[in-house]
Amino acid sequence: MSQITVSELSLEPSEPETAVLEIEHLALARRAGDDDVLLVSDVSISVGPGETVGVVGESGCGKSLSALAALQLLPESVRQVAGRVVFQGQDLTELNEKQLRALRGSEIAAIFQDPQNSLNPAFTIGNHMVECLRTKQPSLSRHAARKRAIELLDRVGIVAAEQRLRAYPHEFSGGMAQRVMIALAIANDPTLLIADEPTTALDVTVQQQILDLLTDLQREDGLSIVLISHDLAVVGSVAHRVAVLYAGETIEEGPTARVLNHPWHPYTRALLLAQPSTAGKGIDSIVFAVDLSFDSTTRLDAKRLHGNITSIIREGEPKMDVVFLLLTAGLAALSLGLIVVCNSLMGEKS
Repeated sequence: MSQITVSELSLEPSEPETAVLEIEHLALARRAGDDDVLLVSDVSISVGPGETVGVVGESGCGKSLSALAALQLLPESVRQVAGRVVFQGQDLTELNEKQLRALRGSEIAAIFQDPQNSLNPAFTIGNHMVECLRTKQPSLSRHAARKRAIELLDRVGIVAAEQRLRAYPHEFSGGMAQRVMIALAIANDPTLLIADEPTTALDVTVQQQILDLLTDLQREDGLSIVLISHDLAVVGSVAHRVAVLYAGETIEEGPTARVLNHPWHPYTRALLLAQPSTAGKGIDSIVFAVDLSFDSTTRLDAKRLHGNITSIIREGEPKMDVVFLLLTAGLAALSLGLIVVCNSLMGEKS
């Protein structure tokens, strides 16, 4: 298995601190007729001060829904049925809408995958910036807000910031529009930034520039960041810790270097093996015996992890049983703050 380059920060031991954000055993359900269908069954994520936590997993595993739950912006058809979302010691589910609006954009900010869908095409970038600032800071004059907007655009690397305030979103490239979204997100000095696939729609060069910008802002402002991505290389380059989600559950969590270079769960191994490789030992040279089928109407916490990856077979090498699958289904809280969920080998209870 080829190793992914990881952030040097993930190799440094961190002192325990009070978490900025704690998502504890989150469960989300959608109403389907007379029944509830669980979309997320057991997600737990913790983010410390000034820390970047990467959240990875395949499409549909619950990454974005969990992020929306952290913002308390779930779709009307989805509701939280279990767990807690705690921000700086306050359970957000206990706050009313007025209190939540006071937090969003000031204490908790977010950027999403496609910036053009987040920007109103009928308004200039200046309109967006000034409104964002004055909504959270009513005492700020329009002149002062405009001056602050120029400073923010300049800080995120937009050339000729004053002139660009008069431009409309369609006049910006994808990378420049995402820089505008970052400027809007940090405008009111938030404590936590949730970045949901912020680089997916960008080419590789611009992607790295955006990641470098987020890293610089974190270092300068002490931001805590939740970085959601399906790209393990992106997460490995900036995250201190990684949480792996599968079928609505957190199945593995730990320091980035450990999770990406020495994964314990078979699903994490599968994700890593799916990464493109130039060594000729990529996904084409590896055979999995996998049963990942499950009934979506069944409670996920009852089935836990139904998929069984029973073996890994490499070309020219004998079959190697995945010995830790002998553990019965459940959540194992391991030493050093590492977490992995395991299921039984070939469906047999041990």
